[in-house]
Amino acid sequence: MINSVYGNTHLDVSVSSEIINIASQNPNSNIKILHNDNLDPLAYAIGFGCKTNSSIIVGGLNEDDVFSQNLLLSVARAISHAQEENTCIFDFNVNKIFSKNGLWLIPKFCSLSNKTSAIINIIEKFDPKQLIELKPCGEKISYYSSKSNGSSARLFSYIL
Repeated sequence: MINSVYGNTHLDVSVSSEIINIASQNPNSNIKILHNDNLDPLAYAIGFGCKTNSSIIVGGLNEDDVFSQNLLLSVARAISHAQEENTCIFDFNVNKIFSKNGLWLIPKFCSLSNKTSAIINIIEKFDPKQLIELKPCGEKISYYSSKSNGSSARLFSYIL
């Protein structure tokens, strides 16, 4: 499906297909495709909830980073299920949270992406309230806050 749209893409087809699969089962989710200036696809993002007050969690900025991409796909599946069933995750009602806030998950970037340009691309295209970058295997989690909400980003990243 993805190759038929983009030809020989450098995106990880299995991750992109999984995002499309999760979103197709949940009418409350959204998909965005991040492109560079040449319109080459860099990543698929799956979003939940409000679009104007969103946070973003990014994984897979390092080529060998399987941990964060699997974690974010699992989180996307859990959120999607909780939304559909109107249940809670860790005692948080996701539908109530997503009525005021949004969450975008980007499990994996194109292997040719430069980390700095990927982060800049996200900030320009999404203008997130906070941006959290998951790091593989115990490295410190980085977070960026564009609207002075660093404490929330820090708290959320530690929960993960």
